Amino acid sequence: MARPKGTVKHNLVGKKFCRYTVIKRNMIKKGSFWECECECGRVKDVSAYNLMSGTVKSCGCYHKERVRETQTTHGRAGKNDRTYKCYWNMITRCTNPNNHHYYLYGARGIKICDRWLESFLNFLEDMGEQPEGFQIERKDNNGNYELSNCIWLRAELQVNNKRHRRVSANKKSGLPLGVSRTKDGKFLATLQIKKVRKYLGVFRTVIEAECAVNKCLEENNVETT
Repeated sequence: MARPKGTVKHNLVGKKFCRYTVIKRNMIKKGSFWECECECGRVKDVSAYNLMSGTVKSCGCYHKERVRETQTTHGRAGKNDRTYKCYWNMITRCTNPNNHHYYLYGARGIKICDRWLESFLNFLEDMGEQPEGFQIERKDNNGNYELSNCIWLRAELQVNNKRHRRVSANKKSGLPLGVSRTKDGKFLATLQIKKVRKYLGVFRTVIEAECAVNKCLEENNVETT
């Protein structure tokens, strides 16, 4: 049986979503919009989807408070602080839809662990200072930013790794072409080119092993599909 005209599937009045409390439905705007009061006192119209999905958490005051908190807590928010800049870029590309790279991260569901979102100092304790010439890299490109999935990787290897994602993975192992896992958990990189087996080294991470394979393929003008 169809709902009477003007009724809604979910009555959100009085419910709380993050910092918003729903006051009433906006009957003027098209679609399901609700008048909400933020904890800071500001009133805004927010769509039901954004409320229920958690896409919008506040009127913007939460983001501003986080910025002030990180700037005053550790004093590392200067433009020349390499580690903090890396941290803040990571935060914005995963949480801010206005960031130019959001579609590659936040929009794909890439998240940042709660511990790192909580404070820069937690991130610094886990990852240490960003070495010069290195960038933060996720071992699993579809995984989140968290200690178990992140390493500092030399910038040239990161670029090379992203450029050559076309190398297909072994269907049985799930590892990239030419990469196998050793008994001690490291990654062996080898390639057979013109019937000659090339030993490329043993690496701590699969990303470094994959980069070694890609470099060898490039040097020998070998194309893969």
